[in-house]
Amino acid sequence: MKPLLKVFIQNEAGSRIKNKHNERTLEHLGSRELSGPYPYAYGFILDTTTDDGDCVDCFVFTQEAIDSNAVIECHPIGLLEVFENGETDHKVIATLPDEHFQTLDEALDSIRRFYEGETFKVGNFLSVDAAMEFIERSKDR
Repeated sequence: MKPLLKVFIQNEAGSRIKNKHNERTLEHLGSRELSGPYPYAYGFILDTTTDDGDCVDCFVFTQEAIDSNAVIECHPIGLLEVFENGETDHKVIATLPDEHFQTLDEALDSIRRFYEGETFKVGNFLSVDAAMEFIERSKDR
């Protein structure tokens, strides 16, 4: 049985608004506009902390509209290597339960285009096992 992750959605798919939240209390701290829209719902996995002090970031590949501030359950399908200013900022890729995402290559390409720029470098798409290992290492104890 696939594990379920609890993900707080900060930013809606198709929105240019980047929201910032306190990742422990979920209090909204502010927003700013980006040059391009989020290709998919984006947020973070609750009760995790990475080396940079933030929760594990997560894109949710789905055709469903998910509002900002929603807490959803989803299944990990892989880990996308992302580096910001030379530092690791990997993103878990997940789907909703019982939803099969058919266009993985196209979806990953849209995320790569979203991160195009001088400060970001997108690496490889790693397995669900790599995603689970990353999440396990980051779980709050």
